[in-house]
Amino acid sequence: MAQSKKTFVQEIRNNIYELLELENDFEFSLEEPPQNFNADLSTNVVLLLAKKEKTNPKTLSEGIIKKLEKAPYFSKIEFVPPGFLNFHISKELLESELEKVLAQGDKYPEIDLYDGNPVLIDFVSSNPTGPLHIGHGRGAVIGDALARIYTQLGFKILKEYYVNDVGVQMNFLAQSVELQAKIIKSEDVSSISTEKLYKGTYIAEIAKKLLEEYRDKIPEISVIKEFAVTEILKDIRSDLAEFKVEFDSWQYESELHNKGIVKKVVEGLHKDGFLFEKDSALWFKTEDSIDEKDRVIQKQDGRYTYFGADIAYHWYKFERGYKKLLNIWGCDHHGYVPRIKSAMLSIGHKPEDVEVLLYQLVSLSRNGERVRMSTRAGEFVTLREVREEIGTDAARYFLSTKTPGTHLEFDLELAKKKANENPIFYIQYAHTRCCGILREAEKTQSISAVSKIDYSLLKENLEHQIIKKITLYPDVLHRCIKNLSPHYLATYLLDFAGLFHRYYDTHRVVTQDPEQTRARIALIKSIKITLKNGLSLLAITAPEKM
Repeated sequence: MAQSKKTFVQEIRNNIYELLELENDFEFSLEEPPQNFNADLSTNVVLLLAKKEKTNPKTLSEGIIKKLEKAPYFSKIEFVPPGFLNFHISKELLESELEKVLAQGDKYPEIDLYDGNPVLIDFVSSNPTGPLHIGHGRGAVIGDALARIYTQLGFKILKEYYVNDVGVQMNFLAQSVELQAKIIKSEDVSSISTEKLYKGTYIAEIAKKLLEEYRDKIPEISVIKEFAVTEILKDIRSDLAEFKVEFDSWQYESELHNKGIVKKVVEGLHKDGFLFEKDSALWFKTEDSIDEKDRVIQKQDGRYTYFGADIAYHWYKFERGYKKLLNIWGCDHHGYVPRIKSAMLSIGHKPEDVEVLLYQLVSLSRNGERVRMSTRAGEFVTLREVREEIGTDAARYFLSTKTPGTHLEFDLELAKKKANENPIFYIQYAHTRCCGILREAEKTQSISAVSKIDYSLLKENLEHQIIKKITLYPDVLHRCIKNLSPHYLATYLLDFAGLFHRYYDTHRVVTQDPEQTRARIALIKSIKITLKNGLSLLAITAPEKM
C-alpha cells in the first residue's frame, strides 16, 4: 500500500480550495466540532467568504454546498448559522480507514508529509553542571515525542544534545569539585569563597571518585574539569536512557572551538561586515528589528562569548544539510530568542529557518498540595526522583499533557493511582481491555481471517464516533508538528480511551451473529492498534494485561 502524501483533513481542505477556487492565503478552520454538534467536521469558510463578499451567509452557502457535494468524502453537508458548514463523513470512507488500520498495523498511519527539509531538533542540552531536574524532563518529553511524530509522518530528523562544556560555569564546576576534594582530605578551605560554586551531594560524590581515580591526590584544575564533565554527562546519559530518550548526536561546544569552526565563522562575519571593533572587542552589528542592541562576539582577551559560539553552532547545523532547525529551550531563554534569530541573517539564512520552542516550568503537588521534594542536588527536584516515584510511563504522559507555553503542575499521588481517575492508567487500561476481548474471542469464536468483513453492521452511534476518531488520528499527529506540541496526542488518547470504555460498558463484541461479531472484532483490533501506536509515539508502554 503506497504511503499517503496527505492526511484526511488535508485532503478535504485542498478539495475545498480547489472546488471553491480560493486563494492559497485564504485561511479557514476545518476541525472536529464539540461533541454536542451532530457532525463529523465543521468549517467557517462560509462565514469568512460572506464577510469578505458582503453577502448573506445562508444564500452564499447554497452554491458552496452544491460545489462541495462533488467531493467524495461526505454523505451530507448542512448549513448552520451564522455561517458554518457541518460535514458528515461517508460510511464508505470510514470503512476504508478501518481496513487501512488493519492492513498497516504497527506502521499505521503510513503517511509521508516530508517536504524535503530535514529537521535538526536540539533539546534538553542541559549544561553539564549537575543532574537533570524535572524541568529538563519536560523538555526531553516534548523534544522526543515531536521527533517520533515527525519520523512517523515521513520526515528526516536528527535529535541532538548540545553540550556547553566551555566557559565560566565549567570553571565554577571544577572549583566546586576541587573544594569538596580538599574537604574530604581535611584541608583548610576557610579562605575559599563558595558563593558561585555548585552545591549538593553530587559534587562530593564526584570529588570522592576523583580522589579514588588519582590515588588520593588532587590533580590540576583542567583535569578536574574534564573529569567532572565526564561524570555528570555519564549520569545525564543514563538518566535519559532510562527515560527512553536517545540522541542521534552529542555535539560538544569544545569541539567547535578545537576544530576551528567558531574561529572560521567569526572571521567570516567580520569579513562580511557584520562585526565591528569597539573597546578592543568584536561586536555583532544589529541592524534589524529582531534584536534590540549590538552584542559582544569576542572579548578583549580573545575568548569568544557564548553567543559567538552559538552562531557558529547554528552555522554548523545548516552546514550539515539541515534546512530547518528546532531549538527546544526553557522559558528562561526568552530574551535569547531574538538574538539568535537576528544572527541567522548574517550566516545566510532566514530567521524563520530557526524555530524556538520555549516551555514553561513544572511544579509538583501531592494530593492537591504543592510539594518540594528532598533532593540530592540542592534546591530542585531531579528527573530521576520523579521517575523512581511514579514510573517512566506516568512521568512521560503527565509531562506531555499541556502546551509547552503553559505552566505544568501534576499530582504525584494521582500519577501513581491504579484507577480510572489517573489518565495514563485509563488509557493503558483501554488497551488492556482490547487485548482481553481479542483473547476471549479467539477462545469462543472461530473468526475467519479471510472472510470479508461487513462493516455496515457497525451501526451504533458509538461505533461511528470511534471510527471517526480513528480516521482523524493522522491529523492529530499533523497538528502536533504544525503547532509543536505533543499535548494534542496526549489529549486525543484520553478522549479515544473514553469512547472505547463507554463502548465496552454498553455493547457486547462477541454476539450471536457471527458477521456482526467479525465486524466488531475488526473494530476492536483497530482501536488496539491506534492506542498502541499513539502510546508508542509518546514512548509509553501498551500493556496487554494489568
